Amino acid sequence: MDKSKELYYYSLLEDMTDMMNDPDNFDRDAFIRVLTRFAEMFNVAKGVTEFYMSLTDEQNGYGEKLIDYDNGHGDKEIIRRRIVAHSGVVLICTFYAAEDAPELPEEDLKKLDLIARMILGLVSRNRLIGVVEKLGFSDEQGYPNYRTFLRYIQAVNSDGTLGGRIAFKYNLKHFGLVNQDVGRAIGDVVMRNHFELVSSVVGNRGIVCRMGGDNFIGMLDRKDLSSLLDTLKGVPIVYDKSNQKRVMVRASVGIFELPTPYRFDDPDDLMDVLMPAASIAKNGSGDGIVFADDKFMKMKQNSMMVQRNFPTALAENEFLPYYQPQVDITTGKTVGAEALCRWKKDGRLIMPGQFIPVLEQSTDICLLDFYMLDAVCRDIRRWMDEGSPIVRVSVNMSRKHLIDVDFTDHLTAIIDRRQIPREYIEIEFTETVDNAGFGELKQVVEKLRAAGIYTSVDDFGAGYTSLALLSDIPWNIIKIDRSFLPVQGKDDRDILLPIMKHIALIADELGMSCVVEGVETQEHEDIMREYNCRIAQGFYYHRPMPVTDFEELLLEENG
Repeated sequence: MDKSKELYYYSLLEDMTDMMNDPDNFDRDAFIRVLTRFAEMFNVAKGVTEFYMSLTDEQNGYGEKLIDYDNGHGDKEIIRRRIVAHSGVVLICTFYAAEDAPELPEEDLKKLDLIARMILGLVSRNRLIGVVEKLGFSDEQGYPNYRTFLRYIQAVNSDGTLGGRIAFKYNLKHFGLVNQDVGRAIGDVVMRNHFELVSSVVGNRGIVCRMGGDNFIGMLDRKDLSSLLDTLKGVPIVYDKSNQKRVMVRASVGIFELPTPYRFDDPDDLMDVLMPAASIAKNGSGDGIVFADDKFMKMKQNSMMVQRNFPTALAENEFLPYYQPQVDITTGKTVGAEALCRWKKDGRLIMPGQFIPVLEQSTDICLLDFYMLDAVCRDIRRWMDEGSPIVRVSVNMSRKHLIDVDFTDHLTAIIDRRQIPREYIEIEFTETVDNAGFGELKQVVEKLRAAGIYTSVDDFGAGYTSLALLSDIPWNIIKIDRSFLPVQGKDDRDILLPIMKHIALIADELGMSCVVEGVETQEHEDIMREYNCRIAQGFYYHRPMPVTDFEELLLEENG
């Protein structure tokens, strides 16, 4: 290489180095022009760079291939530089010449190799920046994640336009059933298509990100809120365009309209409002939409009060079992009872609707469940010691216990410590709409039954019931939800009663007993007689009562 050509080479090399060392102002077109001059200098006909995330991706051809220069005559490989980084990333740069091009001297090949290494350094940096961005701001399925949401609101906050916007968090309702019905792979397609639809509603004035599972969070302009709520209330999502197969997807959502102005100091300030609203929307009744307004803030204050006072209330025995009798309608006698929790604080009785949903948001509910079980066992022990009449008592247990591998041992230890026969205790699990943890539930029920403890499924029929809940799990008792009984002013008798009748028939065929909840009128009792349901629980007979009143009732009935 003559002196002038060598000076030109180093001049281009300097230009390339300057560009690579100034990533914020990197000009790709200018960089390609420099590469083109290098190619012309060394008679390179084509330059190709390749990037693979792993050796396996390289073997399978899953990566990126860039051709930055090609004059159409590149057939002969003259330089190939391949680098495998410690992270497993594979980078390759290959230069080609025309088939009839003369061989390059060793000195020129070394210069070309230096250029190849510099190109790979640039590609590696740029691609790894993209990888870091993807890993840091996307989840495993490629959805923008919570970090992306935080980065967005911080950027909007710096612009001074955060106040007045709408923050929202939503959960796809019963999405476990979607996966169960169409398969997880198609379920992923449904979720992605629904996400794209919500993103289109939000538009470029907001953002939607995935928090994990079927939970999403976002922000949008106030004028787009109505369209968002219409979408989340329920839309058919196509998952097979060729056959127009669709599935209805609905969501529960918590909404928080940021005040103007809004001072954003800590993401927790926003999430402390949004998360409880979304939780209530998901777990409560109604249309699944909860606004974090004044009413909601009062609920939040109540939630904070419950969480703050719960440990002391538990230690000081402020929680009391109230017994609601279960009556055999053929004899009119009490044959069982359900222990319902009441909180007596400062002489005032707090109903469970004010504290149970709060405790259900954490494992505090498990502490209360075991406390209630021990209180019931203590009462039964006393009845035994006094020679008083005894009936089996059912105690509610949260499904949060299903993650406790030693749950059955913990439960039997409480019963056995009070030295009462296990058949006096019945454990209730509430039917949930998505049958979450079905396998764990079945295993627990089987263990309890083997231990001689009765089990029942509470509120059966209140959610999206699967018959597998009856056929695959060996319950002793089914508690039919009150929603099947006719309500004055509602014309749904012809729809619900046949369902109730067949539930009773199925239970009988499976050797299970039935308890009908919410019996409040003579008409309700007449229906039970017609369908051969013997055990009733409801205000028509008795309201939940303190233990002393319950003891008096049993003594009176047993003369």
